[in-house]
Amino acid sequence: MKKNENTALLPATKGRNGNTASDADAWWTLRLLQVFSETGQLSTATVALEREKINKSAQDAATGAGPTEAVVNAINRVTEADGRPCGCGISAEHQGAGSIFKVSISVEFGSDGGGETVLGQGDANPNLMEAYALAYLNAVNRYISQGLVEVRRRKGELLASV
Repeated sequence: MKKNENTALLPATKGRNGNTASDADAWWTLRLLQVFSETGQLSTATVALEREKINKSAQDAATGAGPTEAVVNAINRVTEADGRPCGCGISAEHQGAGSIFKVSISVEFGSDGGGETVLGQGDANPNLMEAYALAYLNAVNRYISQGLVEVRRRKGELLASV
């Protein structure tokens, strides 16, 4: 798996296949992504994320009008980062019978509509939904690392205060 070329970004590490980014400062790691989408129906996404520095993990599911909205909603439920995608770019590189996708995403954080916009990028991935989830999670990690949010678990346990 190729590392992000922009070293200013915190990678959203991927653990499912044993691949992890080299940056030890990544806040959340994607451990599981399951997406169900059917024409004319709400999509559902389940994510399991891990916060490696404090050895905590959380899993949640959410629905959305489409699979990408469901993924964003599920990640937001776990991280409580309140992000909203406001732009996305996808590039595909063909390798044999399949493609490898790279996703860049702009995410606005803050509920007042005038929040901070953060760019997220994911590593190349043959699964488009996973590439999208990793890019979105990268934006969440960058947002948290910039000291723009205090993240708390639903039960009040402090995960990070930056």
